[in-house]
Amino acid sequence: MGSLTTHFEAMEADLENALRRSLQVTASEGAAPIVHGAHGAGGGASEYVDEAADAAVDAAVTNAAQSISDERSADAFESAVLLCEAHERSLRETPLSSEVPALLRSAFDADFMHLGQRPKVVRNVSCAQPCDEGRGYHLYDDELVALALKPGRVCEGGACSSETCARVIFPAFATPSEARAFRAELEEVMTPPLHHFELAKCAFRSMRATLMFVRLIERLRRAVAYEYGLPLKVVSPVQAFAACFVSAPEPAQDVAQDDAAQEGVVGGAQGVAVPAGVEGGLHADESSFAEYHYSGVVYLTSQGVDFEGGMFYFDDPVTPHGHSDGAGDGVQRVRSPLPPSTGAAVIFSSGWESMHQVSPLVSGTRLAVPVFFTTRPEAECDADPSPGDAALAEELWSSILQPKGGGDVVRFMRNWHWLLTVC
Repeated sequence: MGSLTTHFEAMEADLENALRRSLQVTASEGAAPIVHGAHGAGGGASEYVDEAADAAVDAAVTNAAQSISDERSADAFESAVLLCEAHERSLRETPLSSEVPALLRSAFDADFMHLGQRPKVVRNVSCAQPCDEGRGYHLYDDELVALALKPGRVCEGGACSSETCARVIFPAFATPSEARAFRAELEEVMTPPLHHFELAKCAFRSMRATLMFVRLIERLRRAVAYEYGLPLKVVSPVQAFAACFVSAPEPAQDVAQDDAAQEGVVGGAQGVAVPAGVEGGLHADESSFAEYHYSGVVYLTSQGVDFEGGMFYFDDPVTPHGHSDGAGDGVQRVRSPLPPSTGAAVIFSSGWESMHQVSPLVSGTRLAVPVFFTTRPEAECDADPSPGDAALAEELWSSILQPKGGGDVVRFMRNWHWLLTVC
């Protein structure tokens, strides 16, 4: 039997070619978009193609190719999931199919290609770091605002772009059906108090939910590398989880005073009922954790539909780099709102240029997936192994699909790139 990935590639090419032929035939039967006749000196025969009709054919093929890409991605991903689930039911008498890594790569490639055809909103900002080296960590609210900043990035131990800082909003990062399906899977496996539902926990509860989790993280990772001009191999996730918050009429104990509880930036009570009026504190992700170089959030619920309140805000000084004297008094700041919407996502550089917070949750349930990425020098990545798909399948199985301990998941996160990407 031939390779499933080869089958998907051939199917995509055949469908696109057949569609182009069909559209061209249809166009030729219309108001003469393709005309044969006598033109030019001497009545010689010539042929020309109506440019508008040809453009219409190209547009139709492009739209169809997007649809094919989406279907190919879904089919390849579902095939990989089914092979993994079948292997689990078989009591693992034989190795996991070597088709799984190839199918996942095919799905992830198609996902990112399709994302590139969807709208996005980019806002460039000036990178910022503390004026005094070693300062600026674990600061929140007024202390963070008062910190003296200068241009540039710290990016401890990493390979960030020191000149490229930005916020990129994807209104349709995940399709509505994909977002609903992942939310449904999470609701099946998340039980209180497991509201801070890490990928590491998911790996011990649901293979399908774990693979859906990995799929969204990989799409974010590729978006980060592309938007910030980084080699993909230097970008790796270091933390990812689902953060679910439910409003409550009565105050709950031990509710965090920063939006680490809202977006998982620092420790605190998560997923427990959050009293109305509790606001997440202002923070910057790299200030909270030095290894956080780029951040992303995927939303699985919508403000105004599933919950009220819970607005995400970027909080910026009016001046490009804040205040050079370290005094926050009198410095004007502006908050830029980002209303959470199912399937939407935002990525941003994690430095002090991206201070943010979440407004109080008033009612309903707010579910988001925050992901934090680190970078490492490119030279360190060149030593990563490039095993064949059979070895990759075995490593995927033992590290993330059926781990025996937390160390296995840590190993998966560390080896993320070469496990999920052709090196």
